[in-house]
Amino acid sequence: MNAVSENWFYAISYSWEVAPASYGLPFPPSQPLLLSVIAYPNTALLALIFLTYFFGSVQILFVYFWVPSRYFFAWSFDRIIPTKFADVSRRYHTPHISIAAMTVLSVILLGLYGFTSWPTAFTIGTFLWGVAYVIPALATIVFPFVKKDLLEQAPEFMRMKVAGIPMVSILGVLCSVSFAYMGYIAYTNPLITSPTVSGLAIALGIIVGAFIVYFASLAYHRSRGLDTQMAFKEIPPL
Repeated sequence: MNAVSENWFYAISYSWEVAPASYGLPFPPSQPLLLSVIAYPNTALLALIFLTYFFGSVQILFVYFWVPSRYFFAWSFDRIIPTKFADVSRRYHTPHISIAAMTVLSVILLGLYGFTSWPTAFTIGTFLWGVAYVIPALATIVFPFVKKDLLEQAPEFMRMKVAGIPMVSILGVLCSVSFAYMGYIAYTNPLITSPTVSGLAIALGIIVGAFIVYFASLAYHRSRGLDTQMAFKEIPPL
């Protein structure tokens, strides 16, 4: 921020998204580019940036590959999406359909990222990533008070109390405040997020779409005599 100022960040983000003909840099306004601009002309620091991104990307590939496929599996297992996504290969013992679906979606998003103006829009995901964790944190706060019967089945450390307040609720407060603050920093810092109309539309679409899919699935299965919410009536969930 001290090297090029907030106005410079806003200017390149705006021109990339709204007036691309006026964008004068050879690469999109991504984090590696911005860090390289700040590090120039320190070649040692530029090399460190490259190596850090390279080795960081190698290990993070596993996380981004492993975690989303398990999300697909869990949603399918709870019948939020078609149960076919929970199929497990007898030979490799992996949710192969979930992995294939994730791969196809990844290729589509990569194409949008590489050949459209979506990179700037996608920065809103950094804000969403932090705020998303506030929701389960809030659920953790109220859990001991609205699900007392389930709390009695929980491990002993979850039933501990401090000044009469369940420890799990205290941790929920700390978690919700921390991630809400991280989301605030991400949204207000132009080095992290460049708010655009398309980015906000994508973010809103993801949130609204999630509710639509969940309640549509809930209504669909209830019409066939199956209450999928029963999966969350015990610890651990089915």
